[in-house]
Formats: sequence, structure tokens, C-alpha cells
Amino acid sequence: MPDDYLNSVNLNSESCFPYLCMDVKKGKSIPEPPGWLVWHWHEDFQFIYVFAGEMYLHTLERTLIVPAGSGAFINKNVVHLVLASPDCHYKSFLFPERLVSFYAGNSVNRYVKHIADCEELQSIILRQEVTWQNEILDLLKMLSDITPDAKCYEYEVLV
Repeated sequence: MPDDYLNSVNLNSESCFPYLCMDVKKGKSIPEPPGWLVWHWHEDFQFIYVFAGEMYLHTLERTLIVPAGSGAFINKNVVHLVLASPDCHYKSFLFPERLVSFYAGNSVNRYVKHIADCEELQSIILRQEVTWQNEILDLLKMLSDITPDAKCYEYEVLV
């Protein structure tokens, strides 16, 4: 990645469960990772679900406007900037490729690798009107309800 942009590291990248959920309301993020309001990139996949307002996903190629009830996917290693309307509430989910690859040699790895290595797939809006995208949005809403203090938190996130 270009040196001009910050490599924003997932706050949980060194933990045994490298999944991070950020809750962003009216310009404040909990937790607040380094570089979240500047142009950056990371080695993680990122999904976003917008509950209220609008989120603006800028990449070096384009800008996507993501309204409430929609979401977005940002592929790993994509330089981007996420901004939002003053009334926006969204949750952002970051995790490394290895978290969804399960284990070395697993046949699922080829699907994950296909997405991760696809330079044409930098970012997309996830819309309710498209069936397969709506299924992802439903999963993101379910993830939004899981709190780190829940019993079997890691298992619930992975299911």
C-alpha cells in the first residue's frame, strides 16, 4: 500500500479473536481505532450497516452514498475514508481473511481468497432490494445485537 496512507490496524488483531465491531453515532466511535477519520487502509475485510442518516464511503476510485437500511463492503487493502451525516448511526465490522477461512486446506478458502484477491471488488453498497445483499444486511443486523459480554460471544459472532 502507498506510504501516503495510514495502515489502520484492527484493535483486536493480536487477540485470539481478531474481530472488531465499532459503534459509530453522531461522529463518535466506540471503540475509536487509530485513523478512522482519515484516508487509510487495513488488511481486514470491512462490512458496515447504517441504522440512521447517511454514510459516505470514499475510495480512490469513487464515492458511495450509503443510506439508512443499507450497508457496504470494503475489501482488504483498499484505501478509503468513511464519513457520515451528523445524524448517522452505523456499525462497522472488521475481521481478517483468516477468520472466515476456518482452517488451512479448507475448501472454503478458495471462495474467501477469490474475494480477497479481486482487485475489481474494492467496495460495494449492500441494498435491501437485492436478495443476496439483503441476506447479508440481515446478518449484519444480527451481529449488531451481539455484545462482547454475551455468553459464547465468539461462537455467536461466527454462527
